[in-house]
Amino acid sequence: MTNWKKIRILLLILSFINVLLVLGQVAIQPKRDKNTVDNFVFPEVVPLPHKP
Repeated sequence: MTNWKKIRILLLILSFINVLLVLGQVAIQPKRDKNTVDNFVFPEVVPLPHKP
């Protein structure tokens, strides 16, 4: 096997392992900080810019 093929296979294996680790971390430890969403009140009338 040539040298570039060994490097390519090593990079593919490392990439696959990293993907598995990230997916596992997301599945086991979902978002830690709880972001609160504020309610937004939409205005009755939206001001539109006037063309001169």
